[in-house]
Amino acid sequence: MIKKFFSPLSWIQSPKLFWFLYASMGCIWIGYAFITYFLCGHTEDISLQTHPVVNAAVHGQYWNTLFDGHPFSNHFRPGLLVFYPFIKLFPMVPYTLWPIVAKSISFMVAPLLLLKLGRKVLPDQRWVFAIPLLWLLSDVLMRPMTTPNYASSLLFAPIIGAFYFAYVGRLKWVYVLVFAMTLFKENMPLIGVCLAMFLIVEKQQWRQGLALGLFSIVLGLSALTIMNQFGFPVTEGHGVSGLSIFYRFDWKATMVLKLIIGAGLIPFIAPKTLLYQLPATAVYWLMHTDDKKFFFTNGHHHDYTMTIMMVCALFALRHSLSGASWFLKKTSRGRTVLASLLVVAIGVSGITNLPKLLVMNTSTNGSYSIQERYQTYTQMRQIKKQIPLSATVAATHYTTGFFLGQRQVHNIAYSQLGDNQFTDDFTVFPLEAKVSGYSDEYYRKVEQVLQKKIQNGTLKQHPYSTEKIAVYTPVYSL
Repeated sequence: MIKKFFSPLSWIQSPKLFWFLYASMGCIWIGYAFITYFLCGHTEDISLQTHPVVNAAVHGQYWNTLFDGHPFSNHFRPGLLVFYPFIKLFPMVPYTLWPIVAKSISFMVAPLLLLKLGRKVLPDQRWVFAIPLLWLLSDVLMRPMTTPNYASSLLFAPIIGAFYFAYVGRLKWVYVLVFAMTLFKENMPLIGVCLAMFLIVEKQQWRQGLALGLFSIVLGLSALTIMNQFGFPVTEGHGVSGLSIFYRFDWKATMVLKLIIGAGLIPFIAPKTLLYQLPATAVYWLMHTDDKKFFFTNGHHHDYTMTIMMVCALFALRHSLSGASWFLKKTSRGRTVLASLLVVAIGVSGITNLPKLLVMNTSTNGSYSIQERYQTYTQMRQIKKQIPLSATVAATHYTTGFFLGQRQVHNIAYSQLGDNQFTDDFTVFPLEAKVSGYSDEYYRKVEQVLQKKIQNGTLKQHPYSTEKIAVYTPVYSL
């Protein structure tokens, strides 16, 4: 009994362990969406992506007033209009909850699809739970789950589904999914190229693979062409100054190595599987940038790249169990070593990171405690209820999400600094930097601008103000 308990092989092959962790993680991630909302965790990146859809549903205008531009001038995300009917039919539900709950659902559906795919491809069915277990506790995948950006993270399940359809030969559905995924971000056609490489490498279907690859490239170019019609800054504002494979090559190589480590090093067992992951990281390999955030795997940038890496791990496992791998042939000892690698990967990547991520994202932001977060939430809700939907509002990084239903909502950082007269009906400004989401230095800069306008007699404090949040309105406002 004790020997079995300490056996990595029994852990990896245990359906009870998988379903226990699946139920636990499901509760954690669905709950996380609600907890972060009540603790003011739905910050500006969520607002930036959600606002055009809300604006279309509430005011009939597909426009992003946060930066006063068409949404396509930022990213190509018409697929987010999938939330339009939910916002229209259930206006009392907080707008930012829909996409975050959807992201959690997609994350939890993905391991079920990996399980289904594993039952199709693995010669030894006892191993079908191995990669889904790794998925549930992958630190690289936890990062996009705890960051505000969500557009590409909604595609966890569709990506796995597309690989499933590609493997079973239902290519019409592959084309449908590649087209649908393109609607969520302009670089998602890269997934289609990955699927094309998958058909060539795993299925030896060259003609079908080349056709899918060409289709995906045309989709990507079409999306970029559409964006350019709306003034899309191809490199400006994204920290990229050009194209270069070898610039910061050490960062790029480290990035890919971290993705492979996040998959338990299993893709190394059959390196050819990495060929159909390579197109997913093509954007990062080609970047000429000094901005490390693109290459670090602790943000939202590697949701889709890591999803495909998990598929690589599954097929590398298949090759190993079939004896077609250079590493660890079909022996009981080899399989024990393989199971040990997976157990170590799951333990190091997931179990050691999950508590830290959840605590960091729900309880503190510097000295911003749970109690203060919830107090901010109640006061923001109180202010929001009093401001009419027809009014325009300027808010901060952490508070724009409360006002997405307004006729116009702006971020003070983008529209309220400078010598121009305030044009917003209400300016909602927290009295502490940690509540605003700004750095101390930037907060002081905004505060000075506000005080100057108050002294000049162009701005005054409104009775809607609370203990922790000041509400200002122009003097000439009725």
